Amino acid sequence: MNVQHLTPILNVRDLEESFAWFAALGWTRDWDYGDPPDFGGVRSGDCDIFLCKDGQGARETWVYLRLASPPDVDAVYARAQQSGLSVVSPPSDQPWNSREICIQHPDGHMLRIGALIESGRRTT
Repeated sequence: MNVQHLTPILNVRDLEESFAWFAALGWTRDWDYGDPPDFGGVRSGDCDIFLCKDGQGARETWVYLRLASPPDVDAVYARAQQSGLSVVSPPSDQPWNSREICIQHPDGHMLRIGALIESGRRTT
């Protein structure tokens, strides 16, 4: 198997609210489907997350997003705080060579966002 791309699908109770929540973090609404829409996607750079209203799995999924640098993690933290999003853990340097935060979506999904502290691989 040679996976070319991975797209998480999050089960959400309110599609429009989820679009707005991701927009507060700087993601863009990429597409939606249905009338009214019950499925859609958000995009950040080359990455996307699909959102499915009341379907496609459980709530409270964890997704890890790797950013380019530790200052990017701090910038996401500041943006989340300014937007009133639920920050579960503020930026902290982890022993596995990563600076990370956790932000919780209204449906319980956790975005664990991090960046390598130094060039190269994690130490553990």
